Amino acid sequence: MLRTILTQFSRQLPKTKNLSYMRKLKYCTEPTKDFINKSTLSQPSPNYYDQYIEEYYEVDECNVDDEVVPLHLQNLERKTSIEKKLIDEVDEEELIKVLENERALNIECIPIEKKDDSDLKAYDIAIICSPYNNKHGESLINVVKKYIKDNYRFENDQYPTIVKNNNGWFLYDMRRIILHVMTSKMRERYDLESLYRNAEEEPDEMLGNESIEEKEGEVREEKEIIIVEKKE
Repeated sequence: MLRTILTQFSRQLPKTKNLSYMRKLKYCTEPTKDFINKSTLSQPSPNYYDQYIEEYYEVDECNVDDEVVPLHLQNLERKTSIEKKLIDEVDEEELIKVLENERALNIECIPIEKKDDSDLKAYDIAIICSPYNNKHGESLINVVKKYIKDNYRFENDQYPTIVKNNNGWFLYDMRRIILHVMTSKMRERYDLESLYRNAEEEPDEMLGNESIEEKEGEVREEKEIIIVEKKE
């Protein structure tokens, strides 16, 4: 169609009669002689042949999709069931290192001791840490679960499930070691550190009214004695 338009213009304009095709195109698309885009004379469009852009496409020689593996997992090989250790041999230092690599906060490792011979303790060690948020807490517990699954085995090959609630408390039972991932608010509320350390100190809420009044009376007496000594 463009060639037909140029032919018509060449008949109307004697100057373009002996010009080549590209020269006719250039002549007809000049801003002062834009016969093709007459409606844009107030804002002349660029030359027609300048509207084409040369494109370059880089084609991959090999279309094989390479799987992206994180650096810390590239040198790891899957262990067979025989190569894995028993879960009773899990080391708390390894777990703490895993948690530190995942940026866990305020990690506490507490050895659990018996009060007496009649006390039956369920675990040897309790590990408590905090996440940045609930999503980070779930990620922490899943990373530990994967680490245990890749390196340790249970006698019946039944790995424990993760116990969690919506308030930011995740628990993973590893027979000898129990892991609590708790938000700072939950740690402050339940104070598991004191529970596992068998703290004998009773909180103020557990004291009777008489003992509280006795303590307040002792404080008042001490204040009165101090005031009398100052007057003398």
